[in-house]
Amino acid sequence: MFEGISWYIALRELRKRSPDVGIWSAIRSSKNPAVFVVVVEDFAALVGLILAALGIWLGHYFENPLFDGAASVAIGVVLAAVAVFLAYESRALIIGESTNPATVLAIQQLAEADPDVLQAGSPLTMHLGANEVLVNLDLRFRPALRADEMTAVVDRLEKAIRTAHPEVRQIFIEAEAFRQALPGSGADENEASSERSLFDGPFGC
Repeated sequence: MFEGISWYIALRELRKRSPDVGIWSAIRSSKNPAVFVVVVEDFAALVGLILAALGIWLGHYFENPLFDGAASVAIGVVLAAVAVFLAYESRALIIGESTNPATVLAIQQLAEADPDVLQAGSPLTMHLGANEVLVNLDLRFRPALRADEMTAVVDRLEKAIRTAHPEVRQIFIEAEAFRQALPGSGADENEASSERSLFDGPFGC
């Protein structure tokens, strides 16, 4: 009864956080181990209790203790399988898991939509917690952009990203400065300046 109540509360919390997907998808996509670990562990406990009750009942009914032993082995297999699954699901969170591809693409599109940004590389992201994401973004700015204009672009992008994705708490922007081709210099206006006179990122907040 107690295991069932605990499992129900944890399952309800999981469904509240991911109402639009199934239970399995919610467990796989959850970044909060405090929720999905309890759901899976309590489910394994319920299965173990059912197996134990079944093994004891069959052992008494057939007067054969092998059923009790088989139930114990089955419980061990269930617990081992759950341990492997939780280790696999938690491993990426421990070593640093990227956010989902849709969010990564949306952040890149937000950056490239800015008129002062020529190109945005694919953002590097990492979950620092259940609702805390770090973003590292490499940008190529419009040529001959002044220092104050570049700073305004960075501030504008940080605000836009945080508004669209509140889970993004830290943003680092690597800014490449470009020089305008000068008459007689022979320099291509799209050539990266070796002397990053404006900024030599990263911008951090």
